[in-house]
Amino acid sequence: MNTLLTANCCVPGCTLTQGGIYGGKPYCRTHYREIFLSELSFEYESWVIDTPPGSRFLYLLGRASEEYGSATGGSYLSNARIRDRGFNFLKNSPGGTFQITRHLNAWSESKSMERIVETWMFNVETFEFSLLGKRDWTTSDPD
Repeated sequence: MNTLLTANCCVPGCTLTQGGIYGGKPYCRTHYREIFLSELSFEYESWVIDTPPGSRFLYLLGRASEEYGSATGGSYLSNARIRDRGFNFLKNSPGGTFQITRHLNAWSESKSMERIVETWMFNVETFEFSLLGKRDWTTSDPD
């Protein structure tokens, strides 16, 4: 929820403010979360097993990691990292797994960059993201 509001929530009967914009409409924090969860659940259920997830699901999963998520065991997961650099997504209830290539020391002048691949598990109900493992990057992995 990136934008704070001074307008009332657009849900009839709700007079709360200080929420966010979702789909171009103002929502209070409670209704924002409800509509976000509803769309994330819909996109997750629409994802067919053994196929790549849709771009809307990846976008929402990335937002979930930033706005509500807790990541354990690894480095920071951002919306853009999940959406643009995640690969090998596998669906398994109530979430799934994916991999992401990390570029260690990319901004450091004292060390050379090292690529590794992290495998993450996510839960769309609890917004938990857990690092399952790391391995060396290979030329067959996305960079």
